[in-house]
Amino acid sequence: MDYKRYEKYRDSGVEWFGEIPQHWNITKVKYICSESAVYGLNETADNYEDDGVRLIRTTDINEFGNLDDKNNDVFISKEKAKGYILKTGDILLSRSGSLGLSLYFDEEKYDKCSYASYLVKFRTNRFNCPRYLFYFTKSDSFYHQIQIGLVSSTISNFNGQKYANIKLPLPSYFEQASIANFLDEKTAEIDSLIADKEKLIQFLQEKRQALISEAVTKGLDPSVPMKDSGVEWIGEIPEHWEIIKLKYLKKGALMYGANEASESSDPELPRYIRITDIDNNGNLREDTFKSLPMELAKPYLLKDEDILFARSGATVGKTFIYSETYGNACFAGYLIKYEANKDKVLPKYVYYYTLSRFYELLYFK
Repeated sequence: MDYKRYEKYRDSGVEWFGEIPQHWNITKVKYICSESAVYGLNETADNYEDDGVRLIRTTDINEFGNLDDKNNDVFISKEKAKGYILKTGDILLSRSGSLGLSLYFDEEKYDKCSYASYLVKFRTNRFNCPRYLFYFTKSDSFYHQIQIGLVSSTISNFNGQKYANIKLPLPSYFEQASIANFLDEKTAEIDSLIADKEKLIQFLQEKRQALISEAVTKGLDPSVPMKDSGVEWIGEIPEHWEIIKLKYLKKGALMYGANEASESSDPELPRYIRITDIDNNGNLREDTFKSLPMELAKPYLLKDEDILFARSGATVGKTFIYSETYGNACFAGYLIKYEANKDKVLPKYVYYYTLSRFYELLYFK
């Protein structure tokens, strides 16, 4: 997208900014704020209330800088919330886990809220535009500075003072407001396109599941005689089909995976497949590759058309069918290996059944 350039530019003196308009300055976040790096309320889950003031946590903020509508809000008493009440224009930044995650708070958009201790608050002074600062927190140069100052421990963390010392290019208030208004308009257009695309994806996913469900329970010939399956959620099946439990179609015993930490990313070693490596379409994600040394992987190596079942958490029921085209691979402990008896059933047929809504109904019963 092409934008009208300013008449004159100068070297910012900061490598990752490069040139900036000549009349802009470089400053630090703390110098444009009346309140800088104010930590949130340190409150344990045991003290959450059924009502009161909503407590915003890092997990409540999505990547677009909005509060997720997941109906899992938590509340604290009005008394405890004192001193942590947010105002329009306040910006929250995550200091642990999802570093750089930010929220622009708007009292017209959200009810009265406070914020938790893994978030820090910044409030711009009257000479600067809070929306401009919020959009800066979505920029590459902001994330670049986080990476430079990152302290790695068990959980990635970035304290409030490091956020306060992040540098940003600063135009006048009028230009800040103009840039923020422009981005409000353009990002709203993009968000609308994303929402439309997500609706289309949801529709296609439902159509995909319906197609699979129909094929694995009714077959491909609609003219064949049908009979009652005897299973409420399946209904009628072709007359010459039978209903059988998966345990009678397996070869050998079900097997749990390895209970090992995934530390290596060596592509020459067997891939270590975990639940988080399997996407919603039953494929392996390339961006999460981990491997195990052969001596640890050997008892858990997969064979062509082995099926993995997720057995824990929100992913229960998710499945994956292994292909030798993936190369050597083993599997982790929260997955169960199912080997189909090929004299009785095609492994891929079993796998497709696990993608049907009837299978979904079964494991949610």
